[in-house]
Amino acid sequence: MIEIREAQPSDAEAIAAVNAAAWRVAYKGIIDADRLTGIPVKAWIRDIRAGLEDPKPGTFSLVAELNGEFAGSSFVVVPARDGDLGPEVGELVAIYIDPNRWRQGVGRALIEETIRRTAALGLTELSLWTLTQNDPAIRFYEDLGWKPDGREQIHPSARAPAIRMRRPIRAPAAETTAEPDSE
Repeated sequence: MIEIREAQPSDAEAIAAVNAAAWRVAYKGIIDADRLTGIPVKAWIRDIRAGLEDPKPGTFSLVAELNGEFAGSSFVVVPARDGDLGPEVGELVAIYIDPNRWRQGVGRALIEETIRRTAALGLTELSLWTLTQNDPAIRFYEDLGWKPDGREQIHPSARAPAIRMRRPIRAPAAETTAEPDSE
Protein backbone atom coordinates (compact mmCIF):
# COMPACT_ATOMS: atom_id res chain seq x y z
CA MET A 1 0.00 0.00 0.00
CA ILE A 2 1.31 3.45 -0.96
CA GLU A 3 0.91 6.30 1.49
CA ILE A 4 1.80 9.91 0.72
CA ARG A 5 2.63 12.34 3.52
CA GLU A 6 4.38 15.65 4.13
CA ALA A 7 8.17 15.30 4.28
CA GLN A 8 9.75 15.98 7.68
CA PRO A 9 13.31 17.07 8.55
CA SER A 10 13.92 13.53 9.82
CA ASP A 11 13.37 12.30 6.21
CA ALA A 12 16.37 14.25 4.86
CA GLU A 13 18.81 11.33 4.97
CA ALA A 14 16.40 8.93 3.24
CA ILE A 15 15.49 11.53 0.61
CA ALA A 16 19.15 12.21 -0.21
CA ALA A 17 20.01 8.50 -0.30
CA VAL A 18 17.13 7.70 -2.68
CA ASN A 19 17.90 10.74 -4.87
CA ALA A 20 21.52 9.58 -5.18
CA ALA A 21 20.52 5.96 -5.89
CA ALA A 22 18.05 7.09 -8.55
CA TRP A 23 20.65 9.35 -10.17
CA ARG A 24 23.16 6.49 -10.31
CA VAL A 25 20.69 4.16 -12.04
CA ALA A 26 18.63 6.54 -14.21
CA TYR A 27 21.49 8.75 -15.36
CA LYS A 28 24.08 6.02 -16.03
CA GLY A 29 25.46 6.69 -19.50
CA ILE A 30 23.91 10.19 -19.50
CA ILE A 31 25.97 11.87 -16.79
CA ASP A 32 29.71 11.38 -16.44
CA ALA A 33 30.42 8.27 -14.33
CA ASP A 34 32.79 10.19 -12.03
CA ARG A 35 30.03 12.67 -11.20
CA LEU A 36 27.65 9.83 -10.37
CA THR A 37 30.23 8.16 -8.14
CA GLY A 38 31.00 11.43 -6.37
CA ILE A 39 27.46 12.60 -5.62
CA PRO A 40 27.74 14.87 -2.54
CA VAL A 41 25.17 12.99 -0.46
CA LYS A 42 26.18 14.65 2.84
CA ALA A 43 25.72 18.10 1.32
CA TRP A 44 22.37 17.00 -0.11
CA ILE A 45 21.27 15.80 3.33
CA ARG A 46 22.25 19.13 4.87
CA ASP A 47 20.44 21.15 2.15
CA ILE A 48 17.31 18.99 2.22
CA ARG A 49 17.11 19.09 6.02
CA ALA A 50 17.49 22.89 6.02
CA GLY A 51 14.73 23.20 3.42
CA LEU A 52 12.41 20.97 5.44
CA GLU A 53 13.16 22.72 8.74
CA ASP A 54 12.48 26.17 7.27
CA PRO A 55 10.55 25.73 4.02
CA LYS A 56 10.40 28.69 1.68
CA PRO A 57 6.92 30.06 1.00
CA GLY A 58 5.31 28.33 -1.95
CA THR A 59 7.17 25.05 -1.56
CA PHE A 60 6.13 21.62 -0.39
CA SER A 61 7.81 18.25 -0.15
CA LEU A 62 6.07 14.90 -0.12
CA VAL A 63 7.24 11.44 0.87
CA ALA A 64 5.88 8.16 -0.43
CA GLU A 65 5.96 5.04 1.70
CA LEU A 66 5.31 1.62 0.24
CA ASN A 67 4.16 -0.92 2.80
CA GLY A 68 5.46 1.35 5.57
CA GLU A 69 8.94 1.80 4.06
CA PHE A 70 10.41 4.95 2.52
CA ALA A 71 10.09 4.67 -1.26
CA GLY A 72 10.52 8.15 -2.73
CA SER A 73 9.86 11.85 -2.52
CA SER A 74 8.97 14.94 -4.51
CA PHE A 75 9.60 18.67 -4.17
CA VAL A 76 7.40 21.40 -5.63
CA VAL A 77 7.87 25.17 -5.99
CA VAL A 78 4.99 27.58 -6.56
CA PRO A 79 5.24 29.53 -8.76
CA ALA A 80 7.64 27.82 -11.17
CA ARG A 81 11.20 29.18 -11.16
CA ASP A 82 11.23 29.88 -14.92
CA GLY A 83 10.59 33.55 -15.60
CA ASP A 84 8.60 32.91 -18.77
CA LEU A 85 5.87 31.07 -16.84
CA GLY A 86 3.19 32.95 -14.94
CA PRO A 87 2.29 32.77 -11.25
CA GLU A 88 -0.42 30.20 -12.00
CA VAL A 89 2.21 27.59 -12.95
CA GLY A 90 3.97 25.43 -10.35
CA GLU A 91 7.12 23.37 -10.86
CA LEU A 92 7.82 19.78 -9.94
CA VAL A 93 11.50 20.37 -9.15
CA ALA A 94 12.33 16.84 -8.07
CA ILE A 95 10.75 13.42 -7.93
CA TYR A 96 12.92 10.42 -7.15
CA ILE A 97 11.90 6.89 -6.36
CA ASP A 98 14.08 4.16 -4.88
CA PRO A 99 15.18 2.17 -7.98
CA ASN A 100 14.14 -1.03 -6.16
CA ARG A 101 10.59 0.41 -6.06
CA TRP A 102 10.31 1.52 -9.69
CA ARG A 103 7.20 0.43 -11.59
CA GLN A 104 5.21 -0.16 -8.41
CA GLY A 105 3.02 2.97 -8.64
CA VAL A 106 5.05 5.15 -6.26
CA GLY A 107 5.93 7.86 -8.80
CA ARG A 108 2.39 7.95 -10.12
CA ALA A 109 1.01 8.32 -6.58
CA LEU A 110 3.40 11.19 -5.83
CA ILE A 111 2.47 13.00 -9.03
CA GLU A 112 -1.26 12.49 -8.45
CA GLU A 113 -0.96 13.99 -4.94
CA THR A 114 1.16 16.84 -6.30
CA ILE A 115 -1.52 17.59 -8.89
CA ARG A 116 -4.25 17.44 -6.26
CA ARG A 117 -2.39 19.86 -3.98
CA THR A 118 -1.46 22.30 -6.71
CA ALA A 119 -5.02 22.29 -8.07
CA ALA A 120 -6.25 23.17 -4.58
CA LEU A 121 -3.86 26.15 -4.68
CA GLY A 122 -5.60 27.36 -7.84
CA LEU A 123 -2.75 26.61 -10.23
CA THR A 124 -3.56 25.88 -13.86
CA GLU A 125 -0.40 24.06 -14.87
CA LEU A 126 2.74 22.26 -13.66
CA SER A 127 6.16 22.25 -15.29
CA LEU A 128 9.25 20.09 -14.83
CA TRP A 129 12.68 19.62 -16.35
CA THR A 130 13.97 16.19 -17.30
CA LEU A 131 17.13 15.06 -19.03
CA THR A 132 16.72 14.82 -22.79
CA GLN A 133 18.28 11.35 -22.92
CA ASN A 134 16.20 9.96 -20.04
CA ASP A 135 13.70 8.19 -22.28
CA PRO A 136 12.04 6.13 -19.50
CA ALA A 137 11.28 9.30 -17.50
CA ILE A 138 9.97 11.12 -20.57
CA ARG A 139 7.63 8.19 -21.37
CA PHE A 140 6.48 8.09 -17.71
CA TYR A 141 5.65 11.80 -17.72
CA GLU A 142 3.95 11.61 -21.12
CA ASP A 143 1.78 8.74 -19.86
CA LEU A 144 0.63 11.10 -17.08
CA GLY A 145 -0.28 13.94 -19.44
CA TRP A 146 2.98 15.95 -19.61
CA LYS A 147 4.17 17.30 -22.96
CA PRO A 148 7.48 18.92 -24.00
CA ASP A 149 6.96 22.64 -24.56
CA GLY A 150 10.02 23.27 -26.75
CA ARG A 151 12.26 24.79 -24.05
CA GLU A 152 15.69 23.23 -23.61
CA GLN A 153 18.66 23.98 -21.37
CA ILE A 154 21.68 22.40 -19.78
CA HIS A 155 20.36 21.08 -16.46
CA PRO A 156 22.21 23.04 -13.77
CA SER A 157 22.81 20.11 -11.40
CA ALA A 158 23.20 17.28 -13.88
CA ARG A 159 25.11 19.39 -16.45
CA ALA A 160 23.35 17.52 -19.24
CA PRO A 161 20.77 18.60 -21.87
CA ALA A 162 17.25 18.83 -20.49
CA ILE A 163 13.78 19.55 -21.82
CA ARG A 164 10.92 21.27 -20.08
CA MET A 165 7.58 19.48 -19.94
CA ARG A 166 4.22 20.89 -18.85
CA ARG A 167 0.90 19.50 -17.78
CA PRO A 168 -2.42 21.29 -17.35
CA ILE A 169 -4.17 21.00 -14.00
CA ARG A 170 -7.91 20.83 -13.71
CA ALA A 171 -9.43 22.57 -10.73
CA PRO A 172 -11.14 20.26 -8.25
CA ALA A 173 -14.76 19.68 -9.16
CA ALA A 174 -17.07 21.88 -7.15
CA GLU A 175 -19.24 19.93 -4.79
CA THR A 176 -22.90 20.40 -5.42
CA THR A 177 -25.34 20.88 -2.61
CA ALA A 178 -28.45 20.93 -4.72
CA GLU A 179 -31.22 18.58 -3.79
CA PRO A 180 -31.82 15.75 -6.24
CA ASP A 181 -34.78 16.15 -8.53
CA SER A 182 -37.89 14.55 -7.18
CA GLU A 183 -40.69 13.19 -9.27
